[in-house]
Amino acid sequence: MEEEEKIGAILVLGRLFGKKPKDPKKKYGGIIAFLKLEKFWESLLPEEREFIKECYASSLGGLNSKHLDNPKVEASTTQSDSGFLSNYAVWAISKKKYELADKLLEEALRTNKNQVDLHFTYNSLIDLCYKRRNEGPEWIERCIKYCMEDIIKFPEFKEEYLKEEKDRFIKQANNPLYNKSERKRILKKAESVTFNLFVPSFQRLVIIYENQGRYKEAIEICNLALSYGLIDKTKNGFKGRIEKLKKKASKIKSGE
Repeated sequence: MEEEEKIGAILVLGRLFGKKPKDPKKKYGGIIAFLKLEKFWESLLPEEREFIKECYASSLGGLNSKHLDNPKVEASTTQSDSGFLSNYAVWAISKKKYELADKLLEEALRTNKNQVDLHFTYNSLIDLCYKRRNEGPEWIERCIKYCMEDIIKFPEFKEEYLKEEKDRFIKQANNPLYNKSERKRILKKAESVTFNLFVPSFQRLVIIYENQGRYKEAIEICNLALSYGLIDKTKNGFKGRIEKLKKKASKIKSGE
């Protein structure tokens, strides 16, 4: 599953009742209550909640945003709490609402329960911090921190991701709408699942280290990425980066 599908995939089943909720003290319902995010939702500024409601309605083709937090609504979603938060952080980053994005992602870290959600949360944190690098040194330091944490956890993420993908194909094959040959074809895909995602943390950390003149550390990250069989979306890949870094390092040594 592609990254944007992972963070954007959501299924909502809502029902609006005409009667008052059973709990008169209940302030929020809908998806927010289903994910047990009431306290966090309350901590946001009114305009921040309104922005998320707008994004929610837009992402679901104009569905009434009352399904998000109305206390009279019962709703469910296939997303986890951290996945939901990371999803709307992406929206916030795209609109340069960086303070809101930071709140959403920090809460996503706090509520995270699996390696796949954690990886995509790190992706957004890395993106956010790098975009804010000129605001102060703390942002590039945070970016380095999240890159390192994601890199350290990569083997666990990869294992969990591949298992999820395999399970997804198996579940798909069990759909009674498929005939025997179609199920066989899908199960074959399940057995041959491979990892081909782009992992931003490696490339971003190499770039940061290069800009800081930390060529040896940058080369180490490149070699680690190569050992995992990762790509960096450039023409010459991590091998090309290593050659360039070695040339820069040699110039420093020779005093050029």
